Amino acid sequence: MVLGVAVWAQTFGEITGKVRDASGVVVAGAPVTITNLATGGERKATTNDAGLYSFPALPPASTT
Repeated sequence: MVLGVAVWAQTFGEITGKVRDASGVVVAGAPVTITNLATGGERKATTNDAGLYSFPALPPASTT
């Protein structure tokens, strides 16, 4: 008996960063938005106390 299992690879990306003001001080509580230009879909985040934000598990998108 042979058992076949189909496996589809899914690759997700992540965008992370730090928000600073013009003088270089980190900005806590800053709203950050990313937009998929192909679909118009948006995701929003807010920076933490260290000015950091993260958008995990982003699906692949076209770069053209």
